[in-house]
Amino acid sequence: MRRITEFDGVRALAVTMVILDHYAPFRNFAHNASARYGGTGVDVFFVLSGYLITTILLKSKNEEHPYRVFYARRSLRILPAYALVLVLVYAGGALLHEPVNRVTLAGHLLFLRSFKGTGELLSSVLHVIQHPGAIPALFGAMPQSLIPRDYGRLPMAASLGPTWSLSVEEWFYFLWAPIVLLLSRRAISITAFAVCITGFLLRWLSSGGTSFLTSVDILVTGALLALWIERRATLPTRIAKYADRCIAGGSLLAAVTFVVLAVLHRGMLSGTLIEIAVFGAICWLIQHSGDNHPVTALLRFRPVAYVGSISYMIYLIHLPLYFIVRHIVDARAGSLPETQQMWIVAICSITATILFSAASWRFFEEPLLSLKERMTAYLRPGGGQSGIDWTETSEALALPEPADS
Repeated sequence: MRRITEFDGVRALAVTMVILDHYAPFRNFAHNASARYGGTGVDVFFVLSGYLITTILLKSKNEEHPYRVFYARRSLRILPAYALVLVLVYAGGALLHEPVNRVTLAGHLLFLRSFKGTGELLSSVLHVIQHPGAIPALFGAMPQSLIPRDYGRLPMAASLGPTWSLSVEEWFYFLWAPIVLLLSRRAISITAFAVCITGFLLRWLSSGGTSFLTSVDILVTGALLALWIERRATLPTRIAKYADRCIAGGSLLAAVTFVVLAVLHRGMLSGTLIEIAVFGAICWLIQHSGDNHPVTALLRFRPVAYVGSISYMIYLIHLPLYFIVRHIVDARAGSLPETQQMWIVAICSITATILFSAASWRFFEEPLLSLKERMTAYLRPGGGQSGIDWTETSEALALPEPADS
């Protein structure tokens, strides 16, 4: 699978949206626009991840021992960095004499954070099914909750709130791999469309949410993109180009509709519209990778691409470091005006996040990932080289908002 450097630029854009969402004072710009819509960076990563993972799985269907190779490589990429951050966060909490909530800790260890509130979500869906008059209007005005200028002074463990989306990713890997590896491409497509329709209905009937059940369809949209890209290669050029124009037009219409509805505070369809828009954008990017187009050139720009290459650790550590820096500023410069404190915390946190993530990649994550081929050779006797470039999935991880912190 050809490596697409522009994907790192997409990751950099997505992680920037998340930081604008999470860090004061950025989240207070333009009537809290970044706080309300910065979470779309999560959707971008979900679609990209679904595409990359499904592409890898499709190419693995005829390989030897595809399950254990896939899961082992995913574990090697995800677990070490995640474990490092868990240790640092809970150690920081211990130094501050914060009690450990065992239920929360178990949720972090078992990747169950995206299932928090599932019971309430299903109860809400059941209620509107039993009372059709309670079904939310698709284009009705959404209630605008008050967004605080900054997070409250929460325990360190609350800085791991973003791991809800990593939970969605992990369970997607676990459940989607057998579907792709066992079923025909037609059956995979039918299953994917069914998941997307179900996800849309759950978001509608429950008035949104950030759980596994209301988010996994965004990953599956990326899976549909992988199936389309594979199918497109077999079509006559004329038909393929016609389909490209239709996808481009549909995704542009979805993006414009999203913006209009966002301005009008009618965001019930926002998740589905973002799925469609990102589907088309990534489809275009795949076809134009390496071109001299200004967009692709910007996404390949080395500093931008580098930020994308370390985006997994940026995503994991940016909020814990924000909490730590804010604690220090509170202790050392608490007499300064609030706005000045916010800027000091934000600038220092961004600097610390980039430096920590760069060091983690250079001295911890990259050395571990160099073991991939050796591990594959061990798990797949008879040769570790499968003809698959697994590097494309090395950073295919979600970027979250701390909705449950």
